[in-house]
Amino acid sequence: MGSLQDVLTEKISSSTENFFLEKIKSKMLAGAAMLVTAVRAIESVYGKEGVEVIHNAIKNRIIQLTRQWVEESKDKTLEGLCSSMGSHGTQEWTREGNNSRQSYKFTKCMWAEVFKELNAEDIGLWICEGDVLSANVFSSFNPQINFKRTKTLMQGHNICDHEFFFTDQGDN
Repeated sequence: MGSLQDVLTEKISSSTENFFLEKIKSKMLAGAAMLVTAVRAIESVYGKEGVEVIHNAIKNRIIQLTRQWVEESKDKTLEGLCSSMGSHGTQEWTREGNNSRQSYKFTKCMWAEVFKELNAEDIGLWICEGDVLSANVFSSFNPQINFKRTKTLMQGHNICDHEFFFTDQGDN
């Protein structure tokens, strides 16, 4: 399960962790609310085409950040890349796997909570889309890396199921 404890050098109490998680969520909500307000304003003036301009800019930024992160990563194995993604307390998840398959089951996601609260899951899905975009960047470093997801919390499912895996060249 994701926890702030995963990134802190000293343990904190669960009440302190919950306090900070609520602060993080509050900041996420404020930022997401500004994004949603801007997207809806652009949509009212420029229609879906205006929204696509914003959406494409966000996709390009995700790709750029992921590429930079992978290039700077010391451990480019599948397990190493997946391990360094981390959730830093904003999600609850379990992870299993090895260096040929990494599976995650997310049961809680602050982004899903925030965008649902704003009634803007359509925009929140842009964050979920980042998973696929990031996996495509992984594939550009190693074409055998693949990604599969069939459910997201943002779409109302009970989990987000992520699976990163290697395929042999003969599997294509």
